[in-house]
Amino acid sequence: MNARSLADTSASFDWLGVSFGLTPQLFRFWSRAGYRPVVMSNTPNDQTGEMSIKMLLPVSAACW
Repeated sequence: MNARSLADTSASFDWLGVSFGLTPQLFRFWSRAGYRPVVMSNTPNDQTGEMSIKMLLPVSAACW
């Protein structure tokens, strides 16, 4: 989603979020895109063995 598509929506957003199984590659990708970690699980996923992480990207002045 880019800034133009955000501006074209009728709803207003303060942030966008992602949740994924934590790997160095995915963390680096989302961090470089401006997302910040907010929550990480303390136990690994039963199926993948990865820790889950949630990251947010502030998109409004309310977040700064």
